[in-house]
Amino acid sequence: GLVVSGAADAADARALLVAWLKRLGRRELVPWLERLAREAGLTYARAAVRGQRSRWGSCSRRGTISLNYKLLFLEPALVEHVMLHELAHTRHLNHSHAFWRLLARLDPHGRAHHAALQHAGAQVPAWTECD
Repeated sequence: GLVVSGAADAADARALLVAWLKRLGRRELVPWLERLAREAGLTYARAAVRGQRSRWGSCSRRGTISLNYKLLFLEPALVEHVMLHELAHTRHLNHSHAFWRLLARLDPHGRAHHAALQHAGAQVPAWTECD
């Protein structure tokens, strides 16, 4: 099992675990995103791992891709779909037909992955929720 030491109470333990998830996300998710970007021939300015209540990821106008550390709890195909979705936004910062065509090329099973993501939150432990 996992042991959290140095926590004064449950809230402190939760904060330590969330900080650990963010570090793990930077170590695991960011290199994965870099590889997918290279393979897709897409670029982004910067990657960040943070907690978000209602999004698995986002892409800013400046090209920063933010990934939710809760992705660590999902199956790899869904994580890749989120990453490819955000990478597609580096070319089309909208949900236009051109965006969806690009995403379909990057992830041929994208519709199924998108549908699965609607229920994927159930795989994430409640203690990971952001304040």
